Amino acid sequence: MELTEFSSEYKPSYVDVKILGVVNVQQRPAGGKITWKGKAYYNQSDFRAVMLEYQRTGRMPDMDIQVTTEDEASRVGRQTIILKGCLLDSVTLAQFKAGEELLEEDVSGTAGSWEMPEKFTPLAGRF
Repeated sequence: MELTEFSSEYKPSYVDVKILGVVNVQQRPAGGKITWKGKAYYNQSDFRAVMLEYQRTGRMPDMDIQVTTEDEASRVGRQTIILKGCLLDSVTLAQFKAGEELLEEDVSGTAGSWEMPEKFTPLAGRF
């Protein structure tokens, strides 16, 4: 993807647990949801091809997205996050804007899991 912006989020899900003798309802983690979104240049047909295959066959192809963040001027090094089993939420089928030199499209979706093969190096005195 030729992305100009990207972010992903993991949001845990919780269930209410009532405990005998405790007035307040307790919360316990019960899974989570991974979402992602970004902006891409509108210069490729890959997203539309995925949705066309889904429309024709009922099968939604998934993909993995790998993002490595690195600032060479910093001592923290780099971090890599891999989103696994990503699915698209929606796709722009066609667009134009008169007078625009570049077109962008919003993309978003969900993922089944994630990995972190590289972590930033902790700075001294930081959590």
